[in-house]
Amino acid sequence: MPASLSRSAPQEPAEVVRLAGWLSVTERRDVLAHRVADFAQRWDGGQDWHGGPGPAAARYR
Repeated sequence: MPASLSRSAPQEPAEVVRLAGWLSVTERRDVLAHRVADFAQRWDGGQDWHGGPGPAAARYR
């Protein structure tokens, strides 16, 4: 009988890690980065976006 795999729940990354990630996205100027930024601002009203909810979030409320 194979052993069961037990994994702990993943932890949320620290705020400094999230902010560094958003900075790396916003420094880019390609289409994918633009789409990621737009999606991130719409996701839960943009609460995790580095500048808070942006104008894109207001369009989807």
